Amino acid sequence: MKKINLTIDYLSASLIVCGVDNVDGPQVYSVCMGGTAVRQNIVMSGSGSQYIYGFVDTNFRVGMSKQDAKEFIKQAVTLATYRDNSSGGIVRLMDITNEGYERDVISFDDLNFPDN
Repeated sequence: MKKINLTIDYLSASLIVCGVDNVDGPQVYSVCMGGTAVRQNIVMSGSGSQYIYGFVDTNFRVGMSKQDAKEFIKQAVTLATYRDNSSGGIVRLMDITNEGYERDVISFDDLNFPDN
């Protein structure tokens, strides 16, 4: 049997890590491929994210209501999906709080794509 030598050189990933703790409250970190973890107010990743930096810079606000944040995310992912043919057809949301988490899915039919 041929031995396969798999080393870390063949694997790469960037991550978004989120959570809530009793000391610092809600937190979002971008973990780069090199392993550096950076705490940020908002993190984007994926092939469609490059298309929406202007939208996010213009529309993101710290302290949004839950409903405003959900609408912001829906719009951002819709725009990314519209421009990037590799992005998926639904929006998955997760609201993480001290009490736990809540998942939500917005179907493709409920996304409002730009009229061109």
